[in-house]
Amino acid sequence: MSTDSLGERLESLLSEAHLAEHLDPSGAAAPHRPLIVALAGCPNACTRPQVRDIGIIGASPPVVSPEPCSECWACAEVCREEAITVDPGDGPPRIDTSRCVRCGDCHEVCPSGALTAGASGFRVMIGGRLGRHPRLATEIPFLLTEDEVIELIGACAQLYVDRREGGRRFTDVFGEADLVRLITALVKAR
Repeated sequence: MSTDSLGERLESLLSEAHLAEHLDPSGAAAPHRPLIVALAGCPNACTRPQVRDIGIIGASPPVVSPEPCSECWACAEVCREEAITVDPGDGPPRIDTSRCVRCGDCHEVCPSGALTAGASGFRVMIGGRLGRHPRLATEIPFLLTEDEVIELIGACAQLYVDRREGGRRFTDVFGEADLVRLITALVKAR
């Protein structure tokens, strides 16, 4: 999934907050940066968004369409997560959403159109870090649009600017209650 537009908007947003130098499109380690935003276009997550202050991954979930399945198994064969099951004569492919990473590979190879792309968006994770006290980021439980990502990152950047002291990391000033507030605001705005 292309993240060019979002990347440009993030650079602008973080620049206005005087934090543009903290956008990490390469995944390079940056221990001196108090706020690190990583952007990845697919679930391979080469920029390591799961261990960044704010991580973003492009996502394209599959949707079972009304088109008949040709039972070619191309979708199941391409799925590295083994999230798709196709049983001969048993209707459309079944998707195990607990295993699906929303990479889009399955609907890209489907020749019959039985699988199509759902509403693409972005997975967003907040609060990850490496170092002496590592932790994985907490993922927001739904996909966000590009505009919602910008709104969320803007709120996080402002929260960080308001609370930062002496070069403290974002994860030191951002708590669970902040995450709940941000998710609640996103849900209300939908």
